[in-house]
Amino acid sequence: MRASLFLAVLGSFLLGTIVAAQPAVSPKPAPAPGKDLVAVLDLDGVNTGKGQLAALSDELRVRLLNTGKFRIVDRDQTNAILNEQAFQQEACASEDCAVKAGKLLGVRHLVTGRVTRIDGDMWQMTAQIVDVESSETLKAVSINQQGPFSALLSDGVPKVALELTAAAQAAGNMGAACKEDTKKLCADVKPGGGRIVKCLAKHRADLSPPCRDFLVAQRERNKKNAQDCRADAERLCANVKKGGGRIIACLKEHSADLSPACREDVSAR
Repeated sequence: MRASLFLAVLGSFLLGTIVAAQPAVSPKPAPAPGKDLVAVLDLDGVNTGKGQLAALSDELRVRLLNTGKFRIVDRDQTNAILNEQAFQQEACASEDCAVKAGKLLGVRHLVTGRVTRIDGDMWQMTAQIVDVESSETLKAVSINQQGPFSALLSDGVPKVALELTAAAQAAGNMGAACKEDTKKLCADVKPGGGRIVKCLAKHRADLSPPCRDFLVAQRERNKKNAQDCRADAERLCANVKKGGGRIIACLKEHSADLSPACREDVSAR
């Protein structure tokens, strides 16, 4: 009896020693139903202090979280996981790098960006959101902010967050409605630049009803937006080059000066 008890105690002690000796590994964040998991890498910077970059990165995480559309991996967990893999965040500027980082983190979307202090109180902030699953850059945003650093923090970052959120939501809506159609009809088309939408439109007769309805609704919505905002765009964004979402970005920057109908359309994007 004593021998059995001694062996049991010894076994428990050895097991505890072995478990304690294992290196601690930061767990990947668990996915949540209904909301995509997003990680924001610390923003890179030019002529911008580390404290300022940390503040902007954290503010971007908060703004994305507050849209109610995402779950956000916190900064400490992001850094812990990437550091374990000896991953260099500072050098992660390409789409391939973002996809690799996103897979290590186990997220659906990854956001990277850069802040440049151009001259005095002129700032530029760029950011892009990458769909890790499809290896597609859904949106690249660039804003110029005049004023002190606090203006970039309070006014610039929210604009960037809204643009990134809208792009992710649009891609998610189309993915839900047209996923199988895309696989069947446009498997050889590289995502990005609206190429998938154009491909699906060419195969309109072969689309499933949900995908066809989605594309029709999107076309009607774009038409309505164009009609509601034509006068505002001519008045406020006449010098902005069309394409790449630049007109919409310009209208959002002038949201306080928009007509009610246009403001409603733009805020919903």
